[in-house]
Amino acid sequence: MATTPAVETYVVKGKQATIEKDTNEVLDYPFDWTNHLAKISDTIAASGFIVEPSLTVDARSGFDATHATVWLAGGDVPAAPLPNQLRVTNRITTVGGRVIERSIFIKIVER
Repeated sequence: MATTPAVETYVVKGKQATIEKDTNEVLDYPFDWTNHLAKISDTIAASGFIVEPSLTVDARSGFDATHATVWLAGGDVPAAPLPNQLRVTNRITTVGGRVIERSIFIKIVER
């Protein structure tokens, strides 16, 4: 019998948007724009991701009317004392012409 893989849900509040990732993992990180877009009666027309050079955006990344998902691979664990948090920004353009950005931070760890 096949088992369903565990799903992690990340709740981002203010400046607490740090998520751990091993350099060898390839994982998806969803950006849920539902509540924000409902307030302005708009939907996503285009979505892009801006990432640090050591991260790779996988081709499975994409979006629908209210969500954008980035698949990330890689990420280097920097030598101390450099921070090991990498910014990942989702920039959307809405049907109404708005350009909006939100960022999370990925902390690269060795597991």
